[in-house]
Amino acid sequence: MGHTKAAVQLNVLIVGAGIGGLTAAIALRRAGHHVELFESTSGPSEIGAAINICYNADVLLRRLGVNVADAGGVRMERLRLVKASGELLQDQDFLKDSQAFLKDSHRYQSEYRLTLRAALHGQLREAATSHNGHGPPAKVSYGRSVASVDAETATISFTNGSTAQGDLVIGADGVTSIARKQIDAKIRVRNGRHSAFRFLVSEKEALADSRTAEWFAMRNTMDIWYSGDSKVVMYRCQNNELLNFVCVHPATKSTAIAGEWHRPADKSELLEIFSEFEPKVLAMLEKADPKSIRVYPLFDMETLPSFISPTGRLALLGDAAHPFLPHLAQGGAMAIEDGVSLGVMMSRLECRDEIPERLKLYNQARYERATLIQEYTRIVGGDSVKSDENSAAELSLNEYMQYPYPHDEQRASEAILHKCLESKQTAVY
Repeated sequence: MGHTKAAVQLNVLIVGAGIGGLTAAIALRRAGHHVELFESTSGPSEIGAAINICYNADVLLRRLGVNVADAGGVRMERLRLVKASGELLQDQDFLKDSQAFLKDSHRYQSEYRLTLRAALHGQLREAATSHNGHGPPAKVSYGRSVASVDAETATISFTNGSTAQGDLVIGADGVTSIARKQIDAKIRVRNGRHSAFRFLVSEKEALADSRTAEWFAMRNTMDIWYSGDSKVVMYRCQNNELLNFVCVHPATKSTAIAGEWHRPADKSELLEIFSEFEPKVLAMLEKADPKSIRVYPLFDMETLPSFISPTGRLALLGDAAHPFLPHLAQGGAMAIEDGVSLGVMMSRLECRDEIPERLKLYNQARYERATLIQEYTRIVGGDSVKSDENSAAELSLNEYMQYPYPHDEQRASEAILHKCLESKQTAVY
């Protein structure tokens, strides 16, 4: 991804070293800036088992030098939709069908990959901090818990009493963001209508069981089983050797506790909630290691008025700006798009005084798209509270799923920046 380097080097401080924060760090270092990320955890970690790298994310990651296939990411080729009873609703050649709507575009080169979060996190961290990369290597400081952020002075205060000041602060600190308070101190994250169990099962275990061997012999797949209020999502990752399960259910049925991300879940609770599902699904749920099962509440939040502070010195990205429910698998992709957009907007800077204007361009590029897909996600999951969905209500499930894919955030952000710079040149003459 060849951003034109800025004439001035910024000191950019990023709160949070997750997927979005690290993507922003890579894009910003490529634009020539010094970047430091502050992470509250004691070392590299990524919550959750696996993640979808959709077409719109894959094309951006490749340009940043990150190919998820190199770390075992599986190309998604088939999508099967099944009733909880076992009745097959759809068996889609996902690879063929998706290329049909991606044709006549450079995005034809991208793929839909399924990978472990930890693997992606490692790839991003290497690309951000390696001395072999483009631009100054980013620095990640662990064990730095943030107490507050001052958007006027671009200063971060830590719980140990220390501070850090830069030219720009990026809040990539997730659902429970501290940085978000600088934009709207009153907005609160709320538990959604659903929670989700997550765990991994090895392919070897699935193939060794006569109840599951035939169905799970097919590789490069995503399978979704539906009941009235619950669903089980399974997809392959890590060279097809692992099967990732996400079991979505009404939040009232389990004991998910907000903030307790590493708390083991009750396996008997999992089996009871999904007891109506067909035998091969239950057989796979039985294989879940009780020590590794986790259950999380799925969070939602009212839409922020903006992704940037009025001072023009702070921007939010990812879940800090727009928490995503999982129903369209776009949360990670939106964070990646945010990070890339910031890198574009902070390229070709002539002076620090341009930062507020460039953040407005970032907000222009990202706000409408991210919040629209956020609402589409709610609609698909039955979580929307809006009575007027405009034309969105008329879309089919496939159209909701496919809407995000053809977009290229790098190109879109570059077009916005180019228009801004061109208008300035015209004004001079």
